[in-house]
Amino acid sequence: TLKSQAAIDLGHRRLRAVEAVIERGRATVVRSVDVALPDDVADAPDAERGAFVATTLRAAGFSAGRATWTIARDRLSFKRLALPGAEPHELAGMVRLAMLREAAVGMDAVVDFVPAGADAWAVAASAKEIESVRAVAAAARIGVERIAPRTFGIAYLLETLPTRPGVDADAPDAAVDLTGDALELL
Repeated sequence: TLKSQAAIDLGHRRLRAVEAVIERGRATVVRSVDVALPDDVADAPDAERGAFVATTLRAAGFSAGRATWTIARDRLSFKRLALPGAEPHELAGMVRLAMLREAAVGMDAVVDFVPAGADAWAVAASAKEIESVRAVAAAARIGVERIAPRTFGIAYLLETLPTRPGVDADAPDAAVDLTGDALELL
């Protein structure tokens, strides 16, 4: 039997989730859910939101015991940091310090980053936000494989796109992310 992987995006007004099976390097989506949150769930405590996730996903046949959980962009701080001359072993400390100083995040913030040449794409979430995701996941009885920003993958993808013929290499790229909860321009 193949092991499935799931991603769950519990937004302000919608629950979106996908479960896929990976076989020979290819992902096949086996289930997906995209539903509006009932009014009484949208602003409910984490335990009630988690119970809604559990009920909805089980009714749709989801079987994954762990998932990648996302956090909406408006609950995070993103920053592209210039780190010229940084040594690889110094990056984590430099990124954290820069995020505390430049992004005005609290000392309790969880900071992660992806190096991009002499720069880094950094993201910070408050400890309270991380605890909320973990509480929803616990109530849903779906483990946390990882917690990821919804838009971080898209921003990184734009950064790594190859230069197209006839397009200035320094020309900005853009993407529109329409989720049902928000519209974001990256």
